[in-house]
Amino acid sequence: MATRITSTPRSTAIEIGGKPAGFLTSASLPRIDWPRAASMPASSRGAAAVIGPFAASAAIAGPGALLDWLLTLPRGTLAVTAGAMVEADFNFDVKRRVDWAGGLLSEVRWSTLDARDGKATFKADFKWQPTTIDFSAGGGKAPGSLGAKSKAWMASNFRISLGAGKIDSKFVSRVEMPSLLAKAAAATIGQNVGRGRRLATPGAVEISPLRVGFTGAGRTAALDFARAAMKNGVSPATDNIDVTIEMLDAALKRTLGTFQLGGCLLLSYEEPANDNQAEQLAETMLTFSVERFDLQV
Repeated sequence: MATRITSTPRSTAIEIGGKPAGFLTSASLPRIDWPRAASMPASSRGAAAVIGPFAASAAIAGPGALLDWLLTLPRGTLAVTAGAMVEADFNFDVKRRVDWAGGLLSEVRWSTLDARDGKATFKADFKWQPTTIDFSAGGGKAPGSLGAKSKAWMASNFRISLGAGKIDSKFVSRVEMPSLLAKAAAATIGQNVGRGRRLATPGAVEISPLRVGFTGAGRTAALDFARAAMKNGVSPATDNIDVTIEMLDAALKRTLGTFQLGGCLLLSYEEPANDNQAEQLAETMLTFSVERFDLQV
């Protein structure tokens, strides 16, 4: 007979290096597989488990241990870590811990910035690959006051500068942020646990393109930039620009953090299809490659 169990509200915190680092908006535990077990004789023993990656999402609310960890990827300071996911109830009583060792951050994706969406928080989605994990019962309290004084950044509150004013950014409506992928970590997802396992090591970081959307008069500025590129070509030696994105407070006056994207080179120009029934303003997109990525808070 099936049993219906009602759910209880819970929150999930993350620890890095034995210290509380923040609360997560969502979290997924690794999948564990025994890929050879089905094909092995019944008398055999020792089929190795394969651990997948953790995945989580967190609202960005300023400096702290979690953001410091995420920025090790673009800053070239990526290192193997130990930590834990801590599951707690609404009273912050810890119900379960999932500790990991040999963890290597493998991917960080940032929310799209959109001036038309005033309710969305700015978040980071990230993954990391452990070599071992361990489950244990709860006990004690999660740090309920962690981050209570910091408000999450809003994805609509931003200001962008393209090439120090080389492209008029007054009418930028949307910014699709570059994602970060650690090539070495991605290649080692699915580590065997047991005899002969190999520890992942940090390597090169791949930065995906930056996409910037222009509406209104900004579409003319985007077109002018693209026309110049069509006429003169695009030279990596001379035509790369730096892009600065400032995250602002609710009053749009104080800078909370600044993304610095360097060596950006135009990859494409896209105009939208003509749609007389469209509810939103037409948006022209410029796409840039990104050579360097950092965030200062």
